[in-house]
Amino acid sequence: IFWILWIVMMALIGHYFIKIHLYDDAVDPRKETKEVWARYIGIMGIQFMTMFLFCTTRIRLWNDCFMISMEHLVAYHRFFGVLFILAGYIHLVLWISFLNDSGEYENYLPFATVPWTYHADNFTPIVMYYVMIIMVPIVYVMGTFYLIRRKYFELFYYTHLFGGLIMIGAILWHASQAWRYIIPPLSLYTLDRMIRLANSSRICKINKLSISVDGSENDNRIEISKLSFSVGSYNMRYGESIFKNINYKMGQYVFINISNISLYQWHPFTIS
Repeated sequence: IFWILWIVMMALIGHYFIKIHLYDDAVDPRKETKEVWARYIGIMGIQFMTMFLFCTTRIRLWNDCFMISMEHLVAYHRFFGVLFILAGYIHLVLWISFLNDSGEYENYLPFATVPWTYHADNFTPIVMYYVMIIMVPIVYVMGTFYLIRRKYFELFYYTHLFGGLIMIGAILWHASQAWRYIIPPLSLYTLDRMIRLANSSRICKINKLSISVDGSENDNRIEISKLSFSVGSYNMRYGESIFKNINYKMGQYVFINISNISLYQWHPFTIS
C-alpha cells in the first residue's frame, strides 16, 4: 500500500508541475526542455527530502498506518536520501547545461557566475553549488560509510544533524515553495523530539546489574548484561519522585543513558 500510494503521488505531482504549473508550451513557450526537466527534477528532489524527513521520527505514525517499524524506517530513510542526492546532482547538471546553452549566458561560468538576468534574486544557485560539491560528498557520502557509522557513531550522528540543518536551510532559501513540503515532516520531527526529551529526562533507578555472560570466557567476546531498573517521575502532590516499573510489550527495548560513563551515549537494552 505504501509504495502504491507513493508512486501515485509522484505521478500526480509530476503531471501537475510539467503540464499545469506554467510549464505547458501553450502557457509559456519560452521555457526550454532542459529548464522544464531541471525544475521538475529539483521538485522531485524536494519530495524525496520530505519522505526521508518523515522517516526520521520514532512515533507510531508509520507503524499504525503502514505497519513499518522504527528499525525498518532506517532503510526507507537511506533509500529516499539516496534518491534525494541523485535528484540534486541531476538538477545541478541540467541547470548548468541549460544556462550554458542559452544565448544570454555565453560567458556563464558554473560555480562562479550569478545569472542575474535570469531572475533578480537568483544568487542562491552559487550557495547550492558549493553545498552539493563540498558538504554532500563529505557528510552524506563518505560520512555515512559503514566503517564511520560503526566505529565513530557520534561523529556520524552529529555531522548528519549539522549537515541536515545546512541542507534544509539552503533549500528553503533556494526554493521559495519548498517550505510547504518540508514544514510538515519538520513539525512531526519536532514533536517527536519533544516527546523523546520528556521521556529521556525521567530518572532511572538501577535495582540490580549483573553480567550473565562474560565476554572474556568465550571466543566471540560476547557479553550479556542484565539490568533491573524502575523509572521515576516527580509527583507534585507528594513532592518526591515515585518509581515504578514501566509498561512494555514483547519485543520492545529501551535506550538508557549512564551519565557517569557518557552524557551522549544511549545504549539499547532488551526488555524481558
